Amino acid sequence: DLATKEALLAIQISKDKDKFALVYDTIRVFEDDAIKKIFDVIYRKYKNEYLANFYYVQILLNANEYQKAIKVIENSYKFEEFSKKESRWGIFLANAYYELGKNDLSVKILKDYLNYSPKDLYLNQYYIEILTLQENYDEAIKHYRFMSANKLINFSDILVAKKMALLNIKIERYLDANTFIKSIEKKDINSYYFLKGILYFQKKNYTEAEKFFKKVEKENDNYINSVKEISKIKIINKDYEKLKYFFINQHKDIRNKDLEIRLITVETEIFFNEKKYNYSMERINSGLKKYKNNGVFLYTRALVAEQINRLDILESDLKKLIDMEPRNAQALNALGYTWANKNINLLEADKYIDMALKIAPNDAAILDSKGWVLYRLGKFKKSENYFIRALKISDDAEIVSHYIKVLIKIKKIQKAKKIYEK
Repeated sequence: DLATKEALLAIQISKDKDKFALVYDTIRVFEDDAIKKIFDVIYRKYKNEYLANFYYVQILLNANEYQKAIKVIENSYKFEEFSKKESRWGIFLANAYYELGKNDLSVKILKDYLNYSPKDLYLNQYYIEILTLQENYDEAIKHYRFMSANKLINFSDILVAKKMALLNIKIERYLDANTFIKSIEKKDINSYYFLKGILYFQKKNYTEAEKFFKKVEKENDNYINSVKEISKIKIINKDYEKLKYFFINQHKDIRNKDLEIRLITVETEIFFNEKKYNYSMERINSGLKKYKNNGVFLYTRALVAEQINRLDILESDLKKLIDMEPRNAQALNALGYTWANKNINLLEADKYIDMALKIAPNDAAILDSKGWVLYRLGKFKKSENYFIRALKISDDAEIVSHYIKVLIKIKKIQKAKKIYEK
């Protein structure tokens, strides 16, 4: 409340043309929910000012409130400044529609803004990002070539060459991919090794792929991804014993604490995903033995514990993590959802999920948990609203499954059938 008063006072006395930017940049050090609470008040007072709308939209997008962001953008149409088609408005709008699953509309908006600002680098880069996320790799490559022709980018740039190599690998243009990979060999040898590994992996030449992945140095940014790719190869070949031995070797000579923690986490998750739960528990226990009370390890072990029916470990680890990090929404949600799923401690589960929801009000998984605990408590109509909100953000199969169950309970059988068929 005091922060909000100070922000309003700063805006009131400021003679800076971009006073809203001044406040926005200042409060960005806070958590997203605190930023939003402050700017909610600012926006209510100054919604008739162009720049208040501009910065409020960014805050709403960061808080995953995409529908509300679109409404604020639509409210901004009335401003004369908006008619200039400033490229960031196009990015904001495209981002909101993309996150809501309206991919075609997102691309259409970006194309429209590119007609006005064909040489805006940020706009062009975001357009390629959306195309890549939509797996429209061919169109992404074409647009990169358009950017190169207009001197917006240079293919000799390492980051651009890496992206072009990966895009060409995706659509199996291996000769083109190899040309870009070779162009970075003398500039960034580790990225060269990693991309060669990706190229051979895509061609299903796993022996050659592994050779290149193993050449990536441990301190390099590509190292952890190389470890993941080698793990995929071992799993494809069902070489679980060799996979264990591979990780044993990786742990040798590691002097970087953060890297060791990442490596143990990755190793645990890989064996977890392969349903090797006992070995996952063994690995995460070794991590906690060395790095006591590590938050990532506690959360990971809780997930493993659930799979081997050690609810005592799950509860202990998550409660310890919540004591250490009271604003850890994932930990709060995980504990509440586990209880709800097992149909135990439902009132306490509801409290934990509510705490998580206050921290992350637009997290689809937490909204789903709230719906599920209400379902377990027999409050079916209330639970339906939370599932609807969750599905606006994510079409995760588990959320859909929960929603169908509640629709059946409240006798909306035809609607449940349509969703199930879809």
